[in-house]
Amino acid sequence: MRKLLVLIFLMLAGSGFGKSWYKNWWDNFSNWCNSKESGVGLAWLKLAPSARGISLGNAGVSSDPTALWWNPAGLAMSKGLQVNFTHTQHFLGLRNEFFGVSKKMGTQAFGLSLSGIFADGFELRNERQDLLGEFGVHNFMVSVGYARNLSKDFNLGLTAKMIYERIYVYDFKSWLLDFGFSYTPYPDLWLTGTIVNLGPKPKFEKEYIKPPRAWRIGANYEIKKFLFSISLNKYIDAILRGGMGIEYELNPYLSLRGGYKIRYDTETLSLGFGIKYKGFTIDYAFRPYTLKLGSSHIFTITR
Repeated sequence: MRKLLVLIFLMLAGSGFGKSWYKNWWDNFSNWCNSKESGVGLAWLKLAPSARGISLGNAGVSSDPTALWWNPAGLAMSKGLQVNFTHTQHFLGLRNEFFGVSKKMGTQAFGLSLSGIFADGFELRNERQDLLGEFGVHNFMVSVGYARNLSKDFNLGLTAKMIYERIYVYDFKSWLLDFGFSYTPYPDLWLTGTIVNLGPKPKFEKEYIKPPRAWRIGANYEIKKFLFSISLNKYIDAILRGGMGIEYELNPYLSLRGGYKIRYDTETLSLGFGIKYKGFTIDYAFRPYTLKLGSSHIFTITR
């Protein structure tokens, strides 16, 4: 039976039908890679915490409380009780704050985080462009995560998120879910996948907004003092994009990092370092933007 199926496949592949099937599949895949849906909001949900992950071109694997954003299955790779605080200073005064706690207990792990995106000083004008004052943007998210070791090589995780967005005097609330897995076929190789921002369309004033649903896959490989990372992601309102990064452990206390983003409009390179001392890890990332938008500085402390 197996030989028959192989023979049929080879016959189809060598026929006009096989060529047509391949061409249609490739055309559909190419169109999907470059597709963008309209009506998508909540762009702030795409802003990652963790200086380490950002300095690796958004291609890193997290096993601390920031896994609640990156991939909840990463909580299952954590150790004991961990606390994380991340501060990001973007251009135009935009700030991103993250505080999270995770706890590993046997084959299970739990996580809780509070995060927010804030910006003030936007000018409020009427139809005649008269200045009426200023307003701000305040977005909050509470995330609860659970992960489990299904085996020594395979982990699953879930993040449930409650979100709140306020622009001027308009606001709304909603909820979203993330699912993720991690697989280690070899001790030094991690494979990961995540589906994020699944949930209802929140109503903002008179319009319904699509959450930025996406899938992300990645791989990390460690060899001696080096860590190599690569990732792909596809948000429904963006083309297929990727990132890659490398980390070098200079000594037990200091690591140097660099990353590169592929097919992003305003981002390419990122740099950073990490310092470990007496149970604390301090990470920093620098991310410049193109189009003269400035840069971002990201600071993370993990205990």
